[in-house]
Amino acid sequence: MAQSVVDALALIFTQSAKTDRVIERFLKSQRKWGSRDRKFFAESIFEIVRTARWLAHGAGIDKTPQAWTTQDFWSLWGARVLSQGIALPQWPELQNLRWTAPAESVVRAIKHSLSDELDEIGFSECGSDWESLITSLNHPAEVYLRTNLIATRPSDLQRKLLAEGVATEVVDPEKPALRLLVRKNLTSTSCFKDGLFEIQDLASQEVAPQVNPQAGETIIDACAGGGGKSLHMATLMGHRGRLIAMDISDRKLLALRERARRNKINIIETCRLEPLGEETKTYPVEGLYEQADRVLLDVPCSGSGVLRRNPDAKWRINRKILHEVQQTQARLLTEYSKMVKPGGLLVYSTCSIFPSENQNQIRQFLEKPTLSKDKSRQTSWELISEQSCDPRLKDWDGFYVAVMRRRSGAT
Repeated sequence: MAQSVVDALALIFTQSAKTDRVIERFLKSQRKWGSRDRKFFAESIFEIVRTARWLAHGAGIDKTPQAWTTQDFWSLWGARVLSQGIALPQWPELQNLRWTAPAESVVRAIKHSLSDELDEIGFSECGSDWESLITSLNHPAEVYLRTNLIATRPSDLQRKLLAEGVATEVVDPEKPALRLLVRKNLTSTSCFKDGLFEIQDLASQEVAPQVNPQAGETIIDACAGGGGKSLHMATLMGHRGRLIAMDISDRKLLALRERARRNKINIIETCRLEPLGEETKTYPVEGLYEQADRVLLDVPCSGSGVLRRNPDAKWRINRKILHEVQQTQARLLTEYSKMVKPGGLLVYSTCSIFPSENQNQIRQFLEKPTLSKDKSRQTSWELISEQSCDPRLKDWDGFYVAVMRRRSGAT
């Protein structure tokens, strides 16, 4: 087991593999592990990745993660064991490990296990709020379910899950969310296989209601990914209308089609997009110009709001990546907004807590009206609402949602 943890950590830190995918890969390859072993493995990986720099400092490792060796990963594993007050086994790989818990006065980047660059970015973006935000985002994430309202009600789902040994609690009587009380493998339950729920964070569940899709409308989810928000919007439409889910990833669209089948939703059309050019990375909207009543842009972003779920991103987010995603966001706003009908809505969302990807991006878009398709007139927008999901105030990820209406007349 410990060797598997070390091997998994090497993939995450030296090959930039994503934590959840690495865990999934190892669990699939270890069919003989029991439920306790699988839980121990997954929790060990997440906690070591989440606290890696703090552990490394206490173990006397002063190299950057990219330079860590197999022995360093053994030391991280051992440091976590010792930090929990548990004696180490007498293994050769751990004989030279010396552990001293870092002092409370240690610098912020070590205390919260951040790269120096991310710490600088976070403070520049969020100022004095940065430390409380990153403290909140360092807590393990809760698991939330979204009831498929086409198929069942939250109270009925809760009862059926309990019959399968899965305990949940209602988050809000007016919303379809349930919180998982004890972590379990949910995908093996009959409720999941019957499409009665999807696993979706509480903040992510806020986005589709902001789009407020209506039955009979044409809705476009322009950056659909795996389609959690597409599925949610389809339920809000009462399964009546047209919903086009777009993405540049075949793998993600395939996953969406499979999820839609399981949820018994058949109004979703998938559309794979091809970038028009690697230099500009603009995207085609031909055939859909001014066709949508509402367009959701859940854009690529830094992922700074979901560090609880993706702790490895603390080592991937840098100024170069942030600049690139900001450029992509601006282009998507310009290009995809053309699909909205006059009087229709454009909803922009990120899983970021950085103003440069959120409020600032929207301000720039609103201040720069886009040209119509024939370039004969300008299209202008008005901001209807903004919502920021603050992970300090509620047990959810950091999210941002802006709702804009396209003005009907020319400017």
